[in-house]
Amino acid sequence: MTSTNQESFYLHSLQNRRKYPISNYPITHSIDHFNINHHLLKQRIYLKHFLYTFIFLLLWTLIDVFYFQLHVQVYNTIYGPFHFNQKQFVEYIKQYKNDRSFLSQFGRIEYIQVELNEDNIQSSINKYDTIRRYSNPRTRENHIATYKRITHPAIYVKLPTSSQNYFHIHHPIHLESYSIETLQCIVRNLPLNSAYTYQTWTEKSDYIQYINEQYAKNSTEFNKAVLTKCGVLIGYLYRPLHEKAFTGRGEHIFTSNDIALNMTHRNDSDQLFVIMLKTNGNEGLDFADESSPFIVCAVANIRKITYVDGICYGKDSSWIRWSATAAGADEYANWLHLQLIEISDIYKQRYEQRLRYEPDNNLLQYRGNEFSTFDNITHRNTCKQRSRANTTTMHNNNLSALIHEEKNYQRFKIERQSTIEILTYLFTTPPKPATAEFIAQFRLKHERNKQVVNMDMVNKQIKCTPCREDLQLNELYANWPCRGTHLFHYECMLGLLRQGNKCPNCRHEVEGIRAKVLQTALQQSLSRRRLV
Repeated sequence: MTSTNQESFYLHSLQNRRKYPISNYPITHSIDHFNINHHLLKQRIYLKHFLYTFIFLLLWTLIDVFYFQLHVQVYNTIYGPFHFNQKQFVEYIKQYKNDRSFLSQFGRIEYIQVELNEDNIQSSINKYDTIRRYSNPRTRENHIATYKRITHPAIYVKLPTSSQNYFHIHHPIHLESYSIETLQCIVRNLPLNSAYTYQTWTEKSDYIQYINEQYAKNSTEFNKAVLTKCGVLIGYLYRPLHEKAFTGRGEHIFTSNDIALNMTHRNDSDQLFVIMLKTNGNEGLDFADESSPFIVCAVANIRKITYVDGICYGKDSSWIRWSATAAGADEYANWLHLQLIEISDIYKQRYEQRLRYEPDNNLLQYRGNEFSTFDNITHRNTCKQRSRANTTTMHNNNLSALIHEEKNYQRFKIERQSTIEILTYLFTTPPKPATAEFIAQFRLKHERNKQVVNMDMVNKQIKCTPCREDLQLNELYANWPCRGTHLFHYECMLGLLRQGNKCPNCRHEVEGIRAKVLQTALQQSLSRRRLV
C-alpha cells in the first residue's frame, strides 16, 4: 500500500534517478518528460518574443541615433551647457557652419551658454521687421517665439514669449565661467540696482552669491531684464531652415546657412513620446502577437486625453485605449495631461486652442450634449443676479470668449477625472468651482488692469497661501473680493477659482456653480462611462 504522505522528490538529481529508476516508476518519469518538453516549448516562445523585443529596441536606438541624433542629445545633456566667450563663440560658429559631415556629429557641442557682452543683440526698430513664430502658422495665432539677430557672430537667437514656460524658468547658468564685466552688467540691470550695488565688492564670489539670490527670488524678471541686455544666453544651436516664421510684411525665409540659438525649449522637446505596453484582456503580455510589444505615440501628435477613451492622436483622431482592467482609482489621464502641460509647449498650445475654439456641440464631446444643462442653468441663474450694466458687458466679445474657455476647462477636467473621483464627488460635499462667468470677469479685469507687486508689498512679506511663496517684486497678483482683500499670485488665484469658490484664508464665497448642476454633469459623465 502506497503512503499518501510520501515526500516529493526532485527527479532531475542523479541520486534520485538511481534511487527511483524508470523501470519501477514509469509513470513518474513519463510525467517528468512531458513537463520538460512543455517548458522547452514555452521557452521557444519566450525566446522568440525576447528576440523580437531586442530587435525592436535595437532598431529604435539606431533610428534615434541617425534621425533624432540621440547620441548628440545625451552627450550635451550630460556634459552641457558648454561655456563660450564671444571670441570662442565666433570661431565655433564658423566651424559649425562649415562642417556638416556625419562623423563630425558624434560628440558635437550644441547645448551652450554664451557670453556675448553688452548690447550685442539687435532689436527691431520697425515692428514690421520683427520675426515671429506662431503655434498655428496658417492663421498666425498664438505668438510663441521671436527671432532676434546677434551682431557678432551673425546668427539668430530664438526667444520665448511670456506665454511660454521657458520665459519664466530658472536657467542652469554657470556664473563662475563669466567675466567680472558681465557679472557687473547683470547686477546693474537687475530691478532697483545700479553700479553702486557692487562698489565695495572685491571678490567674484560676491557677485555670484548676490546674482543667485536675486535669480532665485524672481526668475521671470531676471530673464526679462538681464539675458538679452548683457548677452547672457543659454540654449541649443540648430539650423532653422524648415521653420515657418513671419514678419509684418509676410513669411520670413531662412536659408541653409542660417544658424540659431534656441532659447525657447530644448531641441528634443518636440520629440517626446508616450510609450505604453500592449496587454491582452487578462492584463498580460499577448505572446500570440508577434509585433512590437510597445505602443509608441509622439506627443506632438496627441490631440486630447480622456479617462474613458484614452489618448486621441494623429490627423485621423485615432484612439489609444487605456488598460482594460485598470483600477478605477487611477488618475493616469489627469496625471499624463499635467505632465505634458509642464514639459511640452506643443501639447500646451494645442490644449489652449481647444479651450478657445472647441464648440459646445463638438462631435468629440459627451453624447447628448450633457453640458447643456450646466451652461443654460448657470447662465440663467447668474443673469438674474447681475445688474443691467453687467448684463450688457456679458455680451462683449472678449468676455464671451473667456466664458467659453472656462466652460470648456470644466468640461475637459471632467473628461479626465477617474470614476472613483466622480463617485466621491457625488456622495460627498466637494468644493464648488466659481462660475465660468465670474472667472471670465476676473480674467478680463486682470487683462485690462494688471496688478504688479511693488517694493512696499515685498517689504511686508505677503505670503501666497496656495503656493506658500512670498510675493516678489514685479510679479502679477490679484486680491480675493473679501473684507480682508487677501492677496495671491494671479495664476494661483485663477487655479483656486477653478477648483473652488471660497477664499483659502477667510472662507469668503464668490459666485459658485450650483451643486445640482455640477452633480448632473458628473452623473451624465458616469452614465456614459457605463455604456462604453
